[in-house]
Amino acid sequence: MKNFYILFVIGTVISYSLKSQNPQWLNYTCGNEVSALAVEGSFIWAGTLGGL
Repeated sequence: MKNFYILFVIGTVISYSLKSQNPQWLNYTCGNEVSALAVEGSFIWAGTLGGL
């Protein structure tokens, strides 16, 4: 049981260290036709056929 606990802690630490350092992403595909708009704070989200 002790070995399982040690492996669990090591796995948890490794999984948290593998997080993206910059989670912000941009997608510029199919920007000719906007099908939805949303305002969130100082951001304007535009939904197209290719994504946000």
